[in-house]
Amino acid sequence: MRHSYLWNKTVQREQAEPQVRLTRTLPMLAVAVAFLFLAPAADAVQSHSKPQAKGAQSQTTRNPSTARKAGDTKAQNEPDMTWLQDALKNPELMTEVGHLEERMVKELPYPATRNQSRILPHLPESTLFYAAFPNYVQTIHKAMQIWQEELRTSAPLRDFLKKQKADDAEATFEQGVQKISEVLDYLGDEVVITGGLKGKDAGGVLIAEIKKPGLKAALLQMDEEFNKKSSQHLRVFEPQELAAASELPAQGPVVLVRQDFVVAGISVASLREASAYLDSSGGSFASSALGKRLAQAYQSGTNTVAGADLQRLMGLIPDNPPQTRMMLEKTGFANVKYFALANKMAGGKSSNEVEIVFNGPRKGIASWIAAPGPMGALDFISARASVAEELRLKSLPLILDDVVDIVGPQALAMLPQMEARMNVNLKQDILSKLSGEIAFELQQPPMDAMQKPTGQGGAFKVVLGVSDPAGLQKTLKGLLAQARLQSEERIEDGVTFYSIASPSAPAAGPAPEFNYFFVDGYLVLASSREGARDALSLHRKGGSLAKSPLLAGAQGQPVKASVLAYQNSGPFLAAMMKNMSPEMAAALPKILGQNEPTPNLALGYADESGLRGTTNNNISTDASVGLMAALIALPALVRTRIDANDSAAAASLRTIITAEVTYLTSYPKKGYAPTLAVLGPPAGGECSESGVTAAHACLLDEKLGNATCTAGKWCEKSGYRFSVRGICTTTNCSGYVATATPAGDVPAGKSFCSVKDAVVRTHIGPPVKVPLTAAECRAWKPIE
Repeated sequence: MRHSYLWNKTVQREQAEPQVRLTRTLPMLAVAVAFLFLAPAADAVQSHSKPQAKGAQSQTTRNPSTARKAGDTKAQNEPDMTWLQDALKNPELMTEVGHLEERMVKELPYPATRNQSRILPHLPESTLFYAAFPNYVQTIHKAMQIWQEELRTSAPLRDFLKKQKADDAEATFEQGVQKISEVLDYLGDEVVITGGLKGKDAGGVLIAEIKKPGLKAALLQMDEEFNKKSSQHLRVFEPQELAAASELPAQGPVVLVRQDFVVAGISVASLREASAYLDSSGGSFASSALGKRLAQAYQSGTNTVAGADLQRLMGLIPDNPPQTRMMLEKTGFANVKYFALANKMAGGKSSNEVEIVFNGPRKGIASWIAAPGPMGALDFISARASVAEELRLKSLPLILDDVVDIVGPQALAMLPQMEARMNVNLKQDILSKLSGEIAFELQQPPMDAMQKPTGQGGAFKVVLGVSDPAGLQKTLKGLLAQARLQSEERIEDGVTFYSIASPSAPAAGPAPEFNYFFVDGYLVLASSREGARDALSLHRKGGSLAKSPLLAGAQGQPVKASVLAYQNSGPFLAAMMKNMSPEMAAALPKILGQNEPTPNLALGYADESGLRGTTNNNISTDASVGLMAALIALPALVRTRIDANDSAAAASLRTIITAEVTYLTSYPKKGYAPTLAVLGPPAGGECSESGVTAAHACLLDEKLGNATCTAGKWCEKSGYRFSVRGICTTTNCSGYVATATPAGDVPAGKSFCSVKDAVVRTHIGPPVKVPLTAAECRAWKPIE
């Protein structure tokens, strides 16, 4: 009873401590950084392969030590980021990883583009969605070949895996990839996920063409190897077996293997339905508007194709309450027809075509984007911009009317009072004088601008198309006067510039100053005088984004579009480098190589009944940006991990204190326990009623109170080492010192200690090498 009561108190205390669970966020550049996965995976392999102590299976035992084992599993499997820190500090290893990544970029084959589908023509009219992907089996084969070749010839890679005890994990990883590749090798060049509606319930299947016999046996063998310990197994049928098959409660995936196609689903009924339409001479989905659009994407050559019948999806939205349907009508999305996407990869580039089509003319919000036209505002935007965008909108007064119609008059109930106070009419004096062309430039990446003192960073420009410059300037002067802001006027190169300083200067740096000018039908607003001059110079002398080769093309003609989004990855990468630790900044070029990042561009086009867009992205640059963002986050993750370990260490020390009090109460002639081994279970882990003794009291779990943690020895848990040092005579122990110190080589980590007064004390510095004495512990600062 004494054990049980104090144990519950200990658990309550531990649960009160803040616990942070981290997930690895570092993206892997294909198999090029597969070894980054293997190092932490080794811990999982070891924890699963380690035999459990006797009695650990029971979760209802009265013994507290056994109960703690179940809760201790999380602590054993918590992710540890030290392996990544070790990798980044190893220049030879980083050079090898860079070489590996370079081979992957240059040698990995892209799946060939497809010009037709054998599956699409069979699909029924009820098809609601469709997504077709290439078979990446050749890419996977080549990636594994490169990985194995590099591993054989690279001593730093092998040494790293050995140091991280990831040899077994590496072999398991390769075996898993090999099994998946073997299954993919039976399939054709396309894998399709498609589905439809039964009433208002959606269901789907995976379909692929079979190019050689033997798939059923391969699937069963893979299932046997992957699901050895699972109660659910893959059910694989041939056509004659499917006829007699029945649904099972809580069944796993089911697969139909035909001579021509393989179908995977979650129910036997879905397999039968798919098999029936695959046997048909031709499905009616191919003759629908969406089916025809997908077929057109194939004809142009594609890697990935996807589409959805949005009209039928909108039909699933209930009419009650009626406001829902009314809102769809007002926003213009009630008459949406379908969505389609096509992707093509070639030469390190990924291009996409996206399309949303409506049943009839666009209305409401869907109609705000105007038809394509010259994007003249970009002539004031620098080609060196970090981010640039331009929109061509329809009449701004009409957009305001749409807003009032959608939200209701109450949304602008205060507008008349504001207009009267400012002596301005929003529609007539401002919106009617703008053409609807809007462009924006951010010169510095957001993470770089945020670190600048106020008034010194975040350089930007806003460019507006203007139909009545004189009238708009008159309105602006009136608004400035009402706001009691003075504008300074100056003439440079025949253009009048207006400067407006902020009425209150910030604590750090000069007050921000906004500058604007009118020229050639545009209003240009810049965050500095230099930015305003730069905009005028770009417009008159060249060097603007509008005239860059990326947009102007071979003929030098300005691009015509409805929407444009431009991202220059170079400034982003440079800004990210500034936010990294020195060791990461030094390691990154070796990982990414010396490839010059290229800008990403997205263009949108609007017509009467549809919105269409294209993107052109650099695959390796996108991967680099993702990797760098993860590396920037890594210090925060490591810091969080350290904080979590600190908190867990303090909680574990309190558990030891409670265990010591319990031991003293249970064995008063012995006094306090002299070591952690005495507080924990015996070597076999057996903590039955007869197994609890004064030599092994089973008051701590096997991780913290291991039988090997005798006098002067350490037990390790959650990144910390623990030890108990008894203050004893030949007959009993009148006191103890419990010490907790970081397990790694931390120059300024938190260590903890406690003596029989049960006060937890802490000290910041290098890890303790030898368990503390009582005097040394009492000299540390108590935790408040």
